[in-house]
Amino acid sequence: MGHLRKFLHLGAARRRLLVEAVLLSAAIALALRLLRFQALRRIAGRLTRGPARPTGANQAYIDSVVWAVSVSGRHVPGAGGCLVQALAGMVLLGRGGCPALMHIGVDKDAQGRFQAHAWVECRGAVVLGGTENPSHFAPLAALDMP
Repeated sequence: MGHLRKFLHLGAARRRLLVEAVLLSAAIALALRLLRFQALRRIAGRLTRGPARPTGANQAYIDSVVWAVSVSGRHVPGAGGCLVQALAGMVLLGRGGCPALMHIGVDKDAQGRFQAHAWVECRGAVVLGGTENPSHFAPLAALDMP
C-alpha cells in the first residue's frame, strides 16, 4: 500500500512519466529477449519520435526521466539492467527534446571476467548509468536513435 500511496501523491506529470517508464522498461526487457538489438534500436528510435513533450529538455525534465527510469528498474522484473535503462532513458529524453547518446563499454572485473556497461549522456553529461563509473570501461560504441 505504501507504493500506491506514494504514486498517488505524485503530481500528474510525474505519474504519467513513471507509468510510461514502467511500460517502456517492461517492453524493452521483453524485446531484448526476443529481438536482435538492431531491430529493438530501430523500434526505440520510432518511439523516440512519438508524441513529443514541449519541455525544451530542461534539467528538471532530465532529472525526472532519470528518476522514473531508476524507479522502474527497481520494480519491473528484468528492467534493472543498464541496457534496458539506457534504452528507456534515451526514448524518454528524446521525446522531451534532449537528444541522448548511449555508450556501451567493456572491462574486466577483479577476477578477470568480461563485463559490459551501457550509460547515457545528454548535453555532454552522463545522466544514466554513471554509478558504475563509465570511465573504467573501454568504449565500444556510441549510439543515438536511428
